[in-house]
Amino acid sequence: MYDTLRHLVERSSIDIIEFAEFGGEGFATIRAKRLFNDFADSKLVVKLHTPASLLFRINEDRRLHLDSFYDYYMEDYCVKHADMVTSPSRSLGSYYADRVGRNDIRQCPYPMDLPHKGFDRVFTEKQIFTVRLIGSVQVRKGIDTFIRAAVEVIRQEPRFTFEIWGADRGAALFGSSYTETCRRLIPEEFRDQIVFAGPVPYSEIPGLFLDSCFCVYPSRWENWANVCLEAMSYGCIVLASKEGGMSEMVEHGRSGFVIDPLDPHDIASKILATYQDAAALAELSRQASRRSREICDPERTAHKIESNYRAPSIRREWQGIEGRAPLVSVIIPYFNQPQYVQEAISSVRKSNYPNLEIVVVNDGSTGEDARNVFQQLAEVVKIEKKNGGLSSARNSGIRAAKGDFILPLDADDLLEPTYLEKGVAALVNNPDLGYVSCHTQNFGEFNNAYIPIGYVPELMPYINTHGKCCNMYRRELFADETWYDEVMTSYEDWDLLLTLHDKGVEGDVLPDELFNYRRHFDSMVYTTANRQRADLIQYMMIKHEKTLAPHAAQMAVMLARLWKETEIREEHAEQQVVNLVNAPNRFGELQWGDKIRCQIYSRTGGGFWEHNSIYAYIKARKWSRLVISLPFAGQEGVFRFDPCNAPGIVVVKEISLIDKKTERCLYRFNDAKGFSRCSIEGASETRIQDGFLILVVTGNDPQIHLPQVASSRASKLSVVLYCDDRAELSDIGMILGTYHSWRRSASSTQKLKRLLFRSKG
Repeated sequence: MYDTLRHLVERSSIDIIEFAEFGGEGFATIRAKRLFNDFADSKLVVKLHTPASLLFRINEDRRLHLDSFYDYYMEDYCVKHADMVTSPSRSLGSYYADRVGRNDIRQCPYPMDLPHKGFDRVFTEKQIFTVRLIGSVQVRKGIDTFIRAAVEVIRQEPRFTFEIWGADRGAALFGSSYTETCRRLIPEEFRDQIVFAGPVPYSEIPGLFLDSCFCVYPSRWENWANVCLEAMSYGCIVLASKEGGMSEMVEHGRSGFVIDPLDPHDIASKILATYQDAAALAELSRQASRRSREICDPERTAHKIESNYRAPSIRREWQGIEGRAPLVSVIIPYFNQPQYVQEAISSVRKSNYPNLEIVVVNDGSTGEDARNVFQQLAEVVKIEKKNGGLSSARNSGIRAAKGDFILPLDADDLLEPTYLEKGVAALVNNPDLGYVSCHTQNFGEFNNAYIPIGYVPELMPYINTHGKCCNMYRRELFADETWYDEVMTSYEDWDLLLTLHDKGVEGDVLPDELFNYRRHFDSMVYTTANRQRADLIQYMMIKHEKTLAPHAAQMAVMLARLWKETEIREEHAEQQVVNLVNAPNRFGELQWGDKIRCQIYSRTGGGFWEHNSIYAYIKARKWSRLVISLPFAGQEGVFRFDPCNAPGIVVVKEISLIDKKTERCLYRFNDAKGFSRCSIEGASETRIQDGFLILVVTGNDPQIHLPQVASSRASKLSVVLYCDDRAELSDIGMILGTYHSWRRSASSTQKLKRLLFRSKG
């Protein structure tokens, strides 16, 4: 997004660039304007919708992911640093005023072209007694409150029915959809009167409105619900939540009702008090239509949008550093790295920044070559000291430095030529920032980009989201107790960011790759940090306990996810190793031939998931007996076997499931009667011929669904099959003809193995 907009602005002048805050689409662009003065002649506007941070709360989600916190941070950043922010509702503007401290958010409704067909409606009895909620099925829409209100109404007036129209967009917890969860709230005797009508095409929604009297929207919170305005424009009697923007649309008691979304009695009482009063219904309908026209008048809305765009905003005077560039001190700790240090110094000297000093600290190098290289360094400030570690060397260099800005650079890393200039300009023009980081390019043993997002307080104690070791700091930050922690053997740069945050110092990230981080296996990361990672992180968390306390609950929830996901991956990897070694029925041969992949899924939560599967490889164009241990005891006892991962011919002679504890066969299918107990999906053609199950596969995911067994059993699956990704339908006869010779050969091999075993015994 940032790159595209930058190219557009280079070609022509753009007055306004507008982003939604949701998803953080303007994040890099807004950051670039703040730190680089890009888009100086364009006004960057954020129009609020409903941010991820608010959705998480009102959807009452019980799951947190790393991406969740990244989303919250990026959206907050966009709102905080945009040139202008507009919001359809006052409610959402107030949310962000409290969240990020922005108090100049301007109100501006969405433009809508409504039909306004609700003039002088006369409701039929059917319309009055059919109450509808039209919207997606998710927690925040208040489906549960709607159902409870419906039950209360029907108990007093059995002629009512209540309908929920919309697709299920609720995140399924533990395999249950939100529709299924809400259906449990409906008493059995009311199942025909409270119904989930399902998704509805947008083109059919007007017909629902015209056939409705009461439309209920008990949302936990809404920004600016278009469906509420649409219902009003058709003259429906709207019961709208008091939480969020709908309360600003509806004039309570005049053009609808404002209700408590958590109080079903509030909804029920308003319906029961109004449904028999035809005159009141007619007046409410007229006023609803009038109010929707008033809110959504296109000319009025367009004028409001344009006036916002034209409103003056503070244009920042960007201070250049030409002719008065402050001194930057680059601190290079040096310990036994003679092969790298000259390259690091050279990268600093290639900088286009005119005023810098290089301070190299020899931290007690022990090698003669390392000492000689240090002595030969020229045009740098040289400091020698006893070995005290990386933090000690950096601190010594900072104390000796004369610069207004400090930039630590490890002796094996490199700077891009523009880093110093861009970093100083960003700090000079943003006095509220104490330091800046940047994007990083890893090179050496592996090459990829590291993109720090910024200081995410819920993650920083255990995941560094805010930059590597090469940040640029204001010199005055290093005073009193603010230094690199000399006790730590690694992660000292990460710890310093936590210390600065403790003291209220803010930093930001230059959106450009300006630092090159050498990855080699004799670096401290591999020799020290990786082995001590858990101890180092716990040390930091305890050290900064007071600052972390407000986020402790979310950290605990997030750490539980990371821990368990890692545990699952390790168990899965371990099982793959077991399968690779133990599954084949050929002496001394692993399941790794032409890579026909066979995969077994265990059903959990009503579905088959990748993380709940194991797989093995068999050789193509050969008969094989595949035996796989199923580490799924205690789940649903339903398995799915995917015999191949490519088009071709699959021939199955036998499928057996064996109890691992008793070695008893739970089922064995090797003829037409047995195979008929399996359901088969994904293959273009399925047939049973001469006792063989034949799949002619044109896709890449044929599935054999096996019958259910007791969920407490630990078992193993044995399959005799032939897979050929080159065969055609005409080859089946040849394939079947090779089975018996393979079986005799396999039987002979088994006898030989038993004889060998006995002779060794």
